[in-house]
Amino acid sequence: MSTIGSPISRLPQEILLEIFHVGSCLTGSPFDAMDFSILVSLVCYQWRTLALSSSRLWSTILLEFGQDDSWPAEILHESAKSRFRHVPQFLERSRQAPLRVFLSIRAFEDESGQYQHENVDLCTKGFNFLLEAVGILLAPHGARFREFHLLSGSIAPIIEILAHLPPSAMTLLETLEIHCSVPHQSYIGDFEPQGIDHTLSTFLNPSGSGGREAVAYFANAYPRLKDVTLCGIPLPWSSFAPRNLTSLTLNFLPIDVRPRAEDLRALLLGNAHSLETLSIQGSAPCEEGKPFTLPKLVTLSLGYAYPEEVSYLIPNIRVPNLKNLIVKDLRRCLSTSEEEVVASADPYSTILLFAALCRHFPLRTLEELTLCYVLFAPPSPTFALRRPPPDLATTSWPHSFFSHLISLKSLKVHDPDEGILKSLNSLYYKPQVSKEMQRVYVTFPRLQSLQLHCRASDRDLVRRFLNDRIMYIQLARRYNVPRLKDITVSAAAKWAHQLDIPGLALIADQVTGIENHWPRGNATAPTFVQPPTPTLDTQALSAISHVRDYSTIQTREYYMRFLTSHRATLSVIRRIPNELLDRIFTMVAESNCGQPWTLGLVCRRWWIVASSSIPQVRPSGEYATISWKKSGSSSMVNPYMYRSLKPISISIHNVDPTLGAKAYEAEASDSNLCLASDRWVSLSLDLGNTNFTTLSQTIRNNLPLLRSLNIKLTSKPEGWLGGFLNAFENAPQLRELEVEAHSSHFLVLPWHQITRYVERCQMPVALTRLIRDDSILEDLTYIVSSTTIHFPPATLKHLEHLDIRAPGASLYYTLTVPALKRVRLQLDTGDAIEKIIHLIQQSSCNLTKISIHARSMEESSLFTLLQLTPQLLELECNDLPISDLLNLTFFPNILPIAPLLKKLVLHCSSRAFYQELMAMIESRAKFGERYTRKLPPNSVERLDVQMVFPSSEECVEAHSLLEGWEQPSTAKFLKVKNMAAQLQSTLDVWRRPQLRNGIIQSVLDVKKTCIEAERLILDVMFLNTSRVHKAVYEIIQMGPNNIPYEEKYRFYKRAEALIHEWTPLLLADIDSRCWIQQGKYSLLYVGEKQADPPYRDILFGKPQDVEESELFWYRCSPDDG
Repeated sequence: MSTIGSPISRLPQEILLEIFHVGSCLTGSPFDAMDFSILVSLVCYQWRTLALSSSRLWSTILLEFGQDDSWPAEILHESAKSRFRHVPQFLERSRQAPLRVFLSIRAFEDESGQYQHENVDLCTKGFNFLLEAVGILLAPHGARFREFHLLSGSIAPIIEILAHLPPSAMTLLETLEIHCSVPHQSYIGDFEPQGIDHTLSTFLNPSGSGGREAVAYFANAYPRLKDVTLCGIPLPWSSFAPRNLTSLTLNFLPIDVRPRAEDLRALLLGNAHSLETLSIQGSAPCEEGKPFTLPKLVTLSLGYAYPEEVSYLIPNIRVPNLKNLIVKDLRRCLSTSEEEVVASADPYSTILLFAALCRHFPLRTLEELTLCYVLFAPPSPTFALRRPPPDLATTSWPHSFFSHLISLKSLKVHDPDEGILKSLNSLYYKPQVSKEMQRVYVTFPRLQSLQLHCRASDRDLVRRFLNDRIMYIQLARRYNVPRLKDITVSAAAKWAHQLDIPGLALIADQVTGIENHWPRGNATAPTFVQPPTPTLDTQALSAISHVRDYSTIQTREYYMRFLTSHRATLSVIRRIPNELLDRIFTMVAESNCGQPWTLGLVCRRWWIVASSSIPQVRPSGEYATISWKKSGSSSMVNPYMYRSLKPISISIHNVDPTLGAKAYEAEASDSNLCLASDRWVSLSLDLGNTNFTTLSQTIRNNLPLLRSLNIKLTSKPEGWLGGFLNAFENAPQLRELEVEAHSSHFLVLPWHQITRYVERCQMPVALTRLIRDDSILEDLTYIVSSTTIHFPPATLKHLEHLDIRAPGASLYYTLTVPALKRVRLQLDTGDAIEKIIHLIQQSSCNLTKISIHARSMEESSLFTLLQLTPQLLELECNDLPISDLLNLTFFPNILPIAPLLKKLVLHCSSRAFYQELMAMIESRAKFGERYTRKLPPNSVERLDVQMVFPSSEECVEAHSLLEGWEQPSTAKFLKVKNMAAQLQSTLDVWRRPQLRNGIIQSVLDVKKTCIEAERLILDVMFLNTSRVHKAVYEIIQMGPNNIPYEEKYRFYKRAEALIHEWTPLLLADIDSRCWIQQGKYSLLYVGEKQADPPYRDILFGKPQDVEESELFWYRCSPDDG
């Protein structure tokens, strides 16, 4: 059949390729993704060429194989071979792209489901060759693994697979999942086979060392590892030391191989700075330990078969920012009948467990709670007779637990019992409060979403709950019972569609029923959906639809609501002429809202208009800027390259932090970008070794205009790389070079023409090639952690700026720099000043700026240095000794040292020299007024002083101390100070879009805060010490367009009114103010009696902040990089 007239043949290749990528991710089973890639490559010549050009399409390796006794062994062998015969093709076609590897093995369980571990050969004889072949195929590509998932029902295949994967560094690995257990494995007496922890630990840490050696190994071998899931994996936990994890899952470990309390504490503390999700199911240590804090943990999942298992862990873990708590009772996974579960349940143990959660966890700020198979029904009388109740108010159970969840917004319950559902529809009193003080409380006053996952026998229970909820809403209306946004019931297929109860619109905006089909093999499930109801008289159930899961329902409803509400707007957009679209595209691209070619991804018409608009984008710019961070943005690169004739400033990054850290892939679609390298003037590379090798094949000897080069290599080299970095050997215009790497590389560059060189690495890279007498180097920055190189003596005649942060001392004594003007020195020893003095005396240079970064400075140590630098204009140091402050102070008829000094920057946290500092500043300020006539003109300059502090709290405290403000200790002041903190936290949320989850609620809280501030603040002392006026002023500086709220203009006007009211109070004492706060961490001296004082900066501070790299330098050592 001819396809010339088919609409799909007219699709651009970029859109068609994106369809291929999306289609490979939307298959019914994840193990069918390989079949989809092969399928699209066999449709026609055009599709095959396009599919083979994309390495990303072939970067997923998925294998699933199992054993079936109903088939002969010969057929099983052939079937198993056919499952992975395409793996070599995928590995070849993926080129150097990062790999996603999924292995699912279900072939090594015996008839009873037990693990075959008695024989020496751990695998069954028929499938031993299969696992060996898989391991041999994947072993050479281990360094390219980005995701590695290994799933098995037993431990034997895991050992066989990992035995054929030699231990090597996986620098790209981000996700590691090894799953080889079932729930009941965690509770057997002895775990067999014994000794497998050695095999598994060899794969992760071949040396088996612990402590700092293990930390260093994981930092080098797995630098990007973020997500780890280990189910049934016994390890020597002291040698398992990954860092920078964001998610950690330890599930279903036998008691004798679980981590000890101290090992688990060390593992979690090592990742406390980044860990956000933690799951411990059937693997908690059964011993007491020391407390520890996880400040960034948001989601915590705890699972137990007996509540006593987690009783040691809960008191020790501190989670101040916990938002999502998941509690699972695993007894239902271990028992086959409901009677066994109920018989083994101990209600009092569950009560004691949740009482411990109330004591040790911040449940009042919890927003999401998931309860899986937890029995909340109160103890029966017969059970109470057998065992005495614990020491707590069981008569109010479970209200005693629910009363802490005042901020809960989402509740998910799997297999709910009558105790939970009854508590949701009842009012209660707090038993600890006296009868005179008692009042009625509502369960979950802020609840918005409720999800119930029910069994086949829960039909009457759920219907009774919904009927009671309707009655509860009607009777308790005066207690502000919340009306939910959505209720979702996942139930059995035979009754999920029968929940058509009149009055559901009273209790929720949307009620959804999803049919659960058991077994879970059916991908679709018919559901009933109640759409949002504007009035209470609308019928509750109105439609039946077929969707896959609840997330699909939410997405579809969102799109339907958007299209319905914006139907008129969308129809107008379709009728916009191409000329107007052209103008809109040009304005959007010039506003730096994104790359200009992204506009062409909407539809074919927009692609044509954007292609014609690109040459006009940024017509006045000197260079065309391209930031290349992922291959998916290549849809409009080719038209951009061909239509824009300007020189190109290009940035190629390995990952994009704003787009989910997606790895860079060197594909065929990048070739056009590389072929235009003859127009590159500035190049920034942030790549791995393999990616850089692929890129450099086309740009070598084709860089006639390249002037600036920035190279960052994110992975260590393997062995001697020879001409690895020889792509820039022939770059006649290259002048500026920056190199950042882990260790030494062989750089082949035109060193004789470099004028600016920056080197950041652990070992020296190429500085020895620049230290020559004939060098034209003007700017040198040298930052290394360790060096043993002795540099030869050399004279750098043109060097003006020198920045050295290295532990070696030979460079200071071998260099002669007669033209040096600016020097920065960071040392961990106390001889920093002596080395600068030696450099000055040896070079006879006139320094104008000195920055000394030393941990400690002796008294009068700067006096000799300042005497040798009479032309000094700027001085930056930390903790200036008092004796040197006295040397800088003016005394009548005596000219102070450094008379031309214009700027002094002090990085300090000590208050010991504040009095001497103010005396020095005032003396130099008055010197020009009284004694100008007695000294030569311009012999003394006015001194600008800046103080930098390690934290904003210390900066605020020092500002109050220097200005003479005393902080009140009244309750009113504390309330005002809390208002300022709340405003500042909301501003941080507004500046970072990824934190805008509860943005409307936060703005409402800020509006309330502004109203309270308007009533409370009547004293200028409260304003100056609390800084609440600065937070409100920052909101005004943001402008109404950056305030994400429907009533932003009204809120903006309120902030303006507050500043207008407070300004007269602040201006009352402005004449006595001497310091300006710049940013959050620094203070600037402004002085008194100025002709034109900066009133606005004095009142509200300067928005500019100190550079982060220079903020904590006085705490850093050369080992910190």
